[in-house]
Amino acid sequence: MQREHTGSGDELSETAPQTIDDQLAVDILAAVEASFEAQTIFTQDLIRHPSLRGREHTCQEFIFRQLAARATPFLANNPPEVEFNGFFAEGYVLEEDSDAEQTLTHAHVRAFGTSLQSFVTPGYLDGRVFVLYDDCPCLVYGPCSENIHAFDERVSLASVKRITGTIALFIAEWCGLEPA
Repeated sequence: MQREHTGSGDELSETAPQTIDDQLAVDILAAVEASFEAQTIFTQDLIRHPSLRGREHTCQEFIFRQLAARATPFLANNPPEVEFNGFFAEGYVLEEDSDAEQTLTHAHVRAFGTSLQSFVTPGYLDGRVFVLYDDCPCLVYGPCSENIHAFDERVSLASVKRITGTIALFIAEWCGLEPA
C-alpha cells in the first residue's frame, strides 16, 4: 500500500497503489537511464566531502550549488534546507599491498583457488578504530554476502567455510606454528 500525505499534519492515509500506464513506465525508465551516470558522478563527488562533525559546511555548500545549478522552478520558489544528522566518522585508508594483505591474498588463493577481490566501501568499518586510535593495521575480510546490513542480508555458508579456512591459513603463515 502507498501512503498519501493529507497535508494537515503528520497523519497519513492509506490508499491503494496506483497503476501507471506503460508509456509513463517507459518514460520513467528512460529518465533514470538518461540521468544515471550524472547521478553516479554527483554521488561520487558528494562522498568526497568531509563528514566530520563541525566540517559539514563544505558538503552543504556542494549540495546547494548542485541544486541551484539545476534551476528548476520548484527549487527557485522552495530553496533547499540541508540538515545533517546521524552518525559521522573520520575515514581512513589502509594502503594496499602491505605484508599482511599479501599474506591474506596467498591464504585466500589457497583456500578458494581464485584471486582475492578488493574493493572500497563508503560505509563504516570497525577496522578504522584499530587504525586511527591504536595505530594498528587492520584488514577487513569476510564471506560473500548480499544486502549486507539490510533486513534481508545473507551470506554464503560455503563462503563462510572457506573464509574460515583462509583465516586459519593466514594465522598459520602470519604467526607461524609450533611443532606438535
